[in-house]
Amino acid sequence: MGFIEDERAFVRGFYPTFEWIESAAPTIRTAPPVPLERARVALVTTAGAYVTGQTPFDRGDDGDPSCRCFAADARIRFSHPGFDTVRAYRDPDVVVPLVTLAALASDGIIGAVAPRVFSFMGYVPDPTTLLAESAPRVARELLADAVDLALLVPA
Repeated sequence: MGFIEDERAFVRGFYPTFEWIESAAPTIRTAPPVPLERARVALVTTAGAYVTGQTPFDRGDDGDPSCRCFAADARIRFSHPGFDTVRAYRDPDVVVPLVTLAALASDGIIGAVAPRVFSFMGYVPDPTTLLAESAPRVARELLADAVDLALLVPA
C-alpha cells in the first residue's frame, strides 16, 4: 500500500464512516494583503498544544473540535493521540514554530509575530462543530489581532 492508502486504512480503523473530501484542482493562490516584511503573522497549529491552566485536548474516540488560545511566548504542553508528543516536547518548534517566526521577524523577513497562537487537535473525524463554531471564532480573533497572514502548521 502507498502512503494515502495507509493513512486511509489507519483512519478507518478509528472512524469507519469518515468521509474523505478531495479536490481536483489546487486552491486559488492569493497574495498577502501587505508585503511580508510588514505582515503580522499568526500561527494556527493542529498539534494539540495548550498551556498550564487550560484543559488538555480530549483524547476520546470522537476527537476534540475545540481550540486553545495562548500567548505567543507561553510555555506549551501537548495533548494529541495522533502523534508522539515526546518528540514535540524535545523540539516544539517543529509543530509550533514560534522560535522560527520570531527569527523571521527579527531578520525583517516578516513584520511581526501575532500576540496569540491558536491550537487545535488534528484528530477531528466529525468536523461539524469545528466548522460551525471553533473555526469562525478563531477567524474573528485573528481579525481582532489585526493579523495579515495565518500559517496553518499541521502536526
